[in-house]
Amino acid sequence: MHSNKLARIVLYHLREYLRFPEEVMQMPRPMQLALRAEEQTALVAARDHHPKPYVRERAAAILKVAAGHSVRWVAQVGGLKPHEPEVISGWITRFRQAGIPGLLVWPGRGRKPAFSPSAWPRCQRQRRTCDTH
Repeated sequence: MHSNKLARIVLYHLREYLRFPEEVMQMPRPMQLALRAEEQTALVAARDHHPKPYVRERAAAILKVAAGHSVRWVAQVGGLKPHEPEVISGWITRFRQAGIPGLLVWPGRGRKPAFSPSAWPRCQRQRRTCDTH
């Protein structure tokens, strides 16, 4: 009974493939990235001279994709360290939208401080007034 069900599933998919082979077996197209001359120059400058190492890594990854490497290859092998392909695609999208500033970490990211040193004098004043009452 189990093999009969499996045979029906295989036949169904085979019929679908024979009916619409180009739709069933279509692979996603690799990301194409064509850079203008000023974008290429800005990325090379960021890769070679930006003060933040993570921006240099992101610029290098985008340049490799623009050179014809796949996003998957750059994510797994071509970068400083392995990343998910979606991460590399996100860098490319942000670069397309905002240029080099899009490669920076956005403000507000990361863990928020539990205590601010600038609030310390205010806390001490409040504690003194609360202790006297």
